[in-house]
Amino acid sequence: VTSFDLRTEYVWGEVGDLAAISGFYKSIDKPIESIVVRDPLNLEGGSSSQYRTFFNNPSRAYLRGIELEARKNLGFLGPDFAQYFSLGGNYTYIDATVDRTDAELERAKAFFPVEAGTQPSFTSYQSSRRLFGQPEWIANADLTFDNPDWGTKITLAFFGISEILDAA
Repeated sequence: VTSFDLRTEYVWGEVGDLAAISGFYKSIDKPIESIVVRDPLNLEGGSSSQYRTFFNNPSRAYLRGIELEARKNLGFLGPDFAQYFSLGGNYTYIDATVDRTDAELERAKAFFPVEAGTQPSFTSYQSSRRLFGQPEWIANADLTFDNPDWGTKITLAFFGISEILDAA
C-alpha cells in the first residue's frame, strides 16, 4: 500500500471548535477481494451452488477522496449549561476503483449473450469497477455532552454509509 494524506485544520476558541479538510490518495498492489463463484460439483443451481472465497486481485486498486470535518461548542447559545454541549460531524467521499481481471471480463460475456441476427443489448463492460468493501461516502454526526466537573461525557452519534460492493 502506498498512501498520501494531507490535512489542514483550524481550531479556535477555548473549547476546541474545529473546521478541517483532508485529502487522500492510496494505491494497493494485489488487493484481497471477496468473490462469489459457482461450485462445479453442485448441479442444483440457486444459491446453494455458489460459494464465497477470497483472492489476491492481480490488478492495482486506487482510492482517492476528501473529508470535511467540523465541531462547534454550543456555549454561544446563551445559557451557561450550553457550554457543555457540542455538535460535530464529518463527511468523507471515496473514489475507490480497481481494474477488472481478464477472467472477470470473460466471465461477464456469459450473462450477455448475443443471438444470431440481433443487436447486442449490452455492448461494453467497464474495464474497472468499485473496489470490494469500499463505500462511496461515509457521514457521521454527533451531539456530545461533556462536563468535566461531573466526570461525565455522553455522545449521541449518527452514522450513514453508502452501499458497498459485497463481492466481485
